[in-house]
Amino acid sequence: MVDYARRNHGHTRISYEVLDITTPDVSVFLDEHGKFDRIYSFLCLQWIRDQEAAFRNIGRLLKEDGECLLFFSAPFYLFDVWLEMAGTERWKGSLGDLKDIFPDIWHRDPSPSLSDLENSLRRLITDAGMTTLACEVYSTEAYYPTLEVLLAVLLPIVLVKSGTSEKETSSMRSELSSRLMKRFKMTPRGCSVPVDLFLFHTKKVFREGPTDV
Repeated sequence: MVDYARRNHGHTRISYEVLDITTPDVSVFLDEHGKFDRIYSFLCLQWIRDQEAAFRNIGRLLKEDGECLLFFSAPFYLFDVWLEMAGTERWKGSLGDLKDIFPDIWHRDPSPSLSDLENSLRRLITDAGMTTLACEVYSTEAYYPTLEVLLAVLLPIVLVKSGTSEKETSSMRSELSSRLMKRFKMTPRGCSVPVDLFLFHTKKVFREGPTDV
């Protein structure tokens, strides 16, 4: 993704760099680039398992009074279907663990509501040295041009357990595809599916004395 952006949208005033936002130490990155006035993240945080580490580093990367805009999904159709299938006798032996892919705050029993997730996220933001200026939750429809293209992107994401045969993997993905398709609605534009989205506007809180970075 970063290579594509560098090749197709290069600019003398834009630097394309890669940082693992959950890394334990961002000091090398900070030494090279310094802290930021603004951080923007669009549809990325739903793919980060360790949410605490991600928010902690976002806070570390911001200047005092720096702000960030975070736009990401709540648990969505792929997570729901994967969880559903993993709970069945037929597929629990071959499907990999969702906890290796999706945010840790999603994995609770009973499943967290949107309000529960918002409260968890607000706590993570506070613990990271930031304050929430605004939070909006959107329940909307996600539109895709074709279901086939979407499935081609999603299915390889689903993990399978070691030792699962190719035949079993193929059967599992076929079942997963069928269940996903039942959640989509065909439209003149292609297909759509309900999604819930978070939009957080946060700000780094000024603290007197030495910082942790």
